[in-house]
Amino acid sequence: MARLAILSLGPLQITLGDNPVTGFDSDKARALLAYLAIEADRPHLRESLAGLLWPEFPEERARQSLSQALSNVRHVIGDRDEHQSILFLDVTRQALRFNRASDYWLDVERFTTLPNLRIHTSDPLQALRRLEEAAVVYRGAFLEGLSFGDSPAFEEWILVQREHFHRLMQHTLSRLVTGYSEQGELDRALDFAWRRVDLVPWHEEAHRQVMRLLAQTGQRAAALAHYVTCCALLRKELDVDPEAETVALVEAIRHGTLEVRSGHATTLQSFGAPLPKHNLPAQLLPLIGRETELAVLRARLKDPACRLVTLTGIGGIGKTRVALETATSLVAGFADGVFFVSLMPVHTLGAVAGAVAQSLGLTFTVEGGSEEQQLHDYLQHKTLLLVLDNVEHLLREAPQQDAVSDSNSIVDETRSTLVGLITNLLEGVPGLKIMATSRMALNVLGETLFPIHELDYPQTTTVSLAVAENVAAVRLFVQAAQQRRPDFALTEANVQAASAICRHLQGVPLPILLCASWVNVMSAADIAAQLTCDAVQAQELLETDWQTIPERQRSMRAVFNGTWRLLTEREQRIMQALSVLRGAFTQTTAWAITDATRKDLRGLVEASLIKRESTGRYTMHRLVQQDAESRLALDSAAAYAVHDRHCAYYTALLQGWAEDAKGPRRVEALLEMDAEISDVQAAWAWAVAQPDPARIGQAIEGLSQYYLSRQLSRQGEAACRSALERLEAVDSAGVSPSEEAVLARARVMQWHSNFLPPEQALASMERCLALLESPLLPPWSARREKAAALQQIAYVMGFLDRSAAIHLLDQSLALCRVCEDEWWEGRAHLGLGIQNYEMGDYEAARHHLEASLVILRRLEDQASVAEALQLLSFVAWSTGECDECVHLATAVLAQRRALGDRREIADALWGLTLPYIFYFGSFEKVWPLLEDLQGLSRDLPDIYGAAGHGLRAWAKMYAGDYLEAQTEARIAVDQFRTLQDWPGAWTRRRHWAVATALLGLIALALEQYAEALSLLETSIAAYRALQRPQDVAVALAGLSVVLWAQDRIAEAGAHLTEALQLGVETKDHLALVHGLVGTALFLLHQNDNEHAIELIAAVFARFPLLEASRWFWDVAIRHVEVAAESLPTVVVAAAKTRGQMRDLHATAVEMLAELKGTARSA
Repeated sequence: MARLAILSLGPLQITLGDNPVTGFDSDKARALLAYLAIEADRPHLRESLAGLLWPEFPEERARQSLSQALSNVRHVIGDRDEHQSILFLDVTRQALRFNRASDYWLDVERFTTLPNLRIHTSDPLQALRRLEEAAVVYRGAFLEGLSFGDSPAFEEWILVQREHFHRLMQHTLSRLVTGYSEQGELDRALDFAWRRVDLVPWHEEAHRQVMRLLAQTGQRAAALAHYVTCCALLRKELDVDPEAETVALVEAIRHGTLEVRSGHATTLQSFGAPLPKHNLPAQLLPLIGRETELAVLRARLKDPACRLVTLTGIGGIGKTRVALETATSLVAGFADGVFFVSLMPVHTLGAVAGAVAQSLGLTFTVEGGSEEQQLHDYLQHKTLLLVLDNVEHLLREAPQQDAVSDSNSIVDETRSTLVGLITNLLEGVPGLKIMATSRMALNVLGETLFPIHELDYPQTTTVSLAVAENVAAVRLFVQAAQQRRPDFALTEANVQAASAICRHLQGVPLPILLCASWVNVMSAADIAAQLTCDAVQAQELLETDWQTIPERQRSMRAVFNGTWRLLTEREQRIMQALSVLRGAFTQTTAWAITDATRKDLRGLVEASLIKRESTGRYTMHRLVQQDAESRLALDSAAAYAVHDRHCAYYTALLQGWAEDAKGPRRVEALLEMDAEISDVQAAWAWAVAQPDPARIGQAIEGLSQYYLSRQLSRQGEAACRSALERLEAVDSAGVSPSEEAVLARARVMQWHSNFLPPEQALASMERCLALLESPLLPPWSARREKAAALQQIAYVMGFLDRSAAIHLLDQSLALCRVCEDEWWEGRAHLGLGIQNYEMGDYEAARHHLEASLVILRRLEDQASVAEALQLLSFVAWSTGECDECVHLATAVLAQRRALGDRREIADALWGLTLPYIFYFGSFEKVWPLLEDLQGLSRDLPDIYGAAGHGLRAWAKMYAGDYLEAQTEARIAVDQFRTLQDWPGAWTRRRHWAVATALLGLIALALEQYAEALSLLETSIAAYRALQRPQDVAVALAGLSVVLWAQDRIAEAGAHLTEALQLGVETKDHLALVHGLVGTALFLLHQNDNEHAIELIAAVFARFPLLEASRWFWDVAIRHVEVAAESLPTVVVAAAKTRGQMRDLHATAVEMLAELKGTARSA
């Protein structure tokens, strides 16, 4: 069993095993799990939890919301996995509780436990390590970023917990500072003191700890500077002056009377000695969002084994800023100082040593040997950190012969490069460390690469103000905007625009700063619009005339020009070719499109132009991609060749995926397409723009199958329509069409029809067949296409004329056998099974479905196998074989869960509810299935949510909860009426008709006969149009009961006769049951009570729902029971015995004959 980890100190993170838990439907679902885990000391009543999280809802709706969230939580954490031996949640109908006996890890438990473990040890260092572990566990404020304004009680709980853990963290940091100070580990104490100031910036005692430790570690100037910062903060935030204790501390630091600890020894600080040297420039703005990088980088540079660290990243990512911030914090750690060397103005290798010497204050002499030798001699006995900034442009300079030759020189001619200089200095100066910033790696043994990544930025198109305020990229944008407009603030009105800017720029600081500089003349919304809509105007936004930054950083174009010059001609060509890719790519893809080897890609990774993700795929930052693509566009021939190669590669992949989708690799193929869909769409657009009939015909099946599987009907329709328009434009221009062009148009028309309403789809398919009969095509070449086209026409015709659809499918089946295409043959049998089922010919349906199973199982097309099995479960349900129906539907659900398609899982859940609702009356088994269906429906087309309301209404009606059923049914009717998207129009109309009939049956139970009559008549008309005789029969039987209740017996008998006739013809179990129940009431009116009792007993014996359902009792059974009271007990018993021996179909035939005879005699 995988361990469930819940991290609530900071942004809520939940993992199962090594994987993040995804799939939560809402933040409230995540919060529910966190709440149960943290408050696991007691069970929580469902009504209490519903009121806590959904107080604005009526009680029933709040409980439904809780059930839905709970179902979602249990699914994503694996509690519904049959292999899960110990569940994380104990769930009853009344209460919920987190199971502390399960395998879980909760950060708040660890955080509160660790500091208390010190009582079990006498080792102070061990106690400090436990405190330090607790400090690591605390990542930030409790449930940071989560806020529920519509749930005030839950919000209050969050705030109380947040304050509690915040105070505990303060206490933990204070103990760490004190403990490490007492142990003489002042650097570690200072690290935690800084963290404490960050946590409670208004806490004056925390500032005193920082000042004291800065002074005690020899950083008097920094301590005095921090006092100024502290005073400013106190005045701004609290409007107070510093306390007397703080003033006294500063005076002691200023006059040199503060005690200094070194290990366990205590001395007085002598401030006469020179402070550690540095030439680090002061920064104009505070650094945002780099806390983690700074901490890790400081630790690396404190490690004795780390001598050379190279900060890498694309231009504008903030390498220099991070290096300076890190260097400033390490001044005290290097006895001889920290020195910043800007190599930006240095253009030759020979000038590098001079630039370093200038920063150090070293003057070279003629007689001292080579400059590198003099630099080595100066540094040899020093402990010092050099920050070499912007070294990339010197890495590929040609080696140069030194002007001065000296046999004793440490310089080797083969190493007279920048890398050689750095290596020689590190080897010859043991106390030297170097931190370099570069857009590409130095590639030297012993180098520690430290990539600087983008700032966190909003990932979603909509983000709340509370969340955005804590996202680093947005904070940087706001800070920079306020430099131009002091009144600028992040508000509900501009938060989406600011987030969109940061998202488009993917968190790179320099372009964010450049865009923010425009806020004094443009709104954030205008900046976002210009940035994302117009490439030329976007470039204008990414420019500035700031005089405080180097010219090469005053525009992103200048930044990328500098990088471009560093690349070889081959690297430039590869980058331009890679720029056509629209998503993450593999090495295989890069080789196919650009001939890039793994070595090439490694070089581009080390140049910070592409990044290798944890998935093994490569990505390119949007700004880098746009720059490379603009350079490619300058050479039209090269651009055409690259796009053509890209198109060829992806159309071939689409063709392969289309075949994979018919076999065991269907799931893998869809996942691969998910990862590549941006490039697939780009390749399709290129093929259409040419137009290229061969590639269009090659790609259309795979592309359309993807859009159908992922329920992207609008995108599928648009893709097909664009191809048809371009192909037809070529034909209309008078160009004689080729065989490839004719086939391409026919294939596109065939797949286009999947995305069209029936009438338009039929017209499209008729044109398709006409093309396939073209004399340009050899008769044998289009057999497969004709077989597929006939199936598609049959699918559409099934909505209009099922007999015609079956005839078309028979033709397709024959063609499939001739051209030996097994997959399409299996699909033809499947189509025949569907059409015969809808017509009520269940024997023919079962025959074809079983034939399809034989073929599709052989091909290992698991999705189509599941489809056939589900249809067989429907046949079993309709024929009253409901144990077999449950068996098949359960197998389908398991198979579809394994395949992972949420829409197909929802279909399987829907299918499994049918026997439980309409045959067994096992409502306790229905509710969990409907909870799962409701959870899935959030991510699916609206028809699934509406269908869920309809199923709940049926279950509630049969259970006797008529008012609740009426509410659910009305919601379903309204939703089905307003749904517009195709495909699914026929299904939507049938669902609407079913929900309308349901409302009529509910009205019947409530004795609202006029409404029941109107609703049932409406549904009957809809069923007839849909060619659903079995549904017509059920609705007619209900209508006959309404008329019977109104004493309109003749009309009731006529409708009942038709209902029984349809039930007998289709042998539909539900139609027979409803027809016989209606007949029993008709017999009561004829005073044939004994016969009525016999009919009800026959239904009771073969239809468990009759006994479980309150609805059947209210509308029919109670009347028969009253009639039974007028008969002798022995007569009633005998009638029931005879009824139990009856066959429903034979009984229906008999009753039909009697009804017809009664009608004739009347």
